[in-house]
Amino acid sequence: MLQTITTRSTEIIFDSEKQLLTFILLNGVEIDVPEVRENIEATKKLTQGTRYLTLVDARSEVSITKEAQKLGTKPEYSVNQIAQAIIATSVANRLIGNFLINFYNPASPTKLFTNAKEALEWLNNCLKKEKRREEKKNRKAKNSQVNLLA
Repeated sequence: MLQTITTRSTEIIFDSEKQLLTFILLNGVEIDVPEVRENIEATKKLTQGTRYLTLVDARSEVSITKEAQKLGTKPEYSVNQIAQAIIATSVANRLIGNFLINFYNPASPTKLFTNAKEALEWLNNCLKKEKRREEKKNRKAKNSQVNLLA
């Protein structure tokens, strides 16, 4: 099921079946601390504590303040995030994306792309790995319970 919230800076779409949260940055906006806080609240409302992948479409003209960058990359805001792909085609947005990845060291795997198809393929691979880890963890837990009962 698709749910959408549009904030002052971003259209945020959550596809619960694909576990995919998409951020489409609106053209010509400056993202500062209030916009980041608004987007964080929208994310919480849409995902409701579930694990999710994030696709950030940063192909529009956008600027983000240093304070907003710092706030938006705090680990506590990506606790349920499995992985994040950023699509950026302009030199300026690629520089910002690389800076965020390299300087703030995101809590979940994060990669920069110029192509949406490649970004989605990478995210889907991350989801498959996550599901395999969960299955392995569940098998171990189940085996531990069986051993305790024996």
